[in-house]
Amino acid sequence: MSFDAATDPSTRFIASQLNSFLEGKTFREVATQTGFHPETVRRYFNADSRASADFIRQVCIEFKLDANQILTGHPCPDQTTALRYADTAQLLAELARRIVRMEDCAIGNAILTRSAQQPSEHNESHDDTGQGHRTGEIST
Repeated sequence: MSFDAATDPSTRFIASQLNSFLEGKTFREVATQTGFHPETVRRYFNADSRASADFIRQVCIEFKLDANQILTGHPCPDQTTALRYADTAQLLAELARRIVRMEDCAIGNAILTRSAQQPSEHNESHDDTGQGHRTGEIST
């Protein structure tokens, strides 16, 4: 069974990501900046061929893109490098996302702190015999 790039989901996905990130660029422009032949670039963008790792690496370097996002659709966990090349709108979006995440953490910490301060219904207590048991449990 031979490989068919046109029906391979990962090839189509990467082609879609490349088209999305490099929208407005011609095959010739991408080829010139990456050092690849324009026909090779066309095949990668049209999912006629699977994009090589060298091509993806060169695209990321030349256009300051995140390879993880091209390959998986998700930004890399450490976005410090990616943010260095971000435009104002991307920086503001990331700042807003981080503020929301901080607020979520603060709310979660407040809930945990409150629940730790409240007596648990499963706290251990002692009965008249001095034997410990958990409240809510029936001792025999």
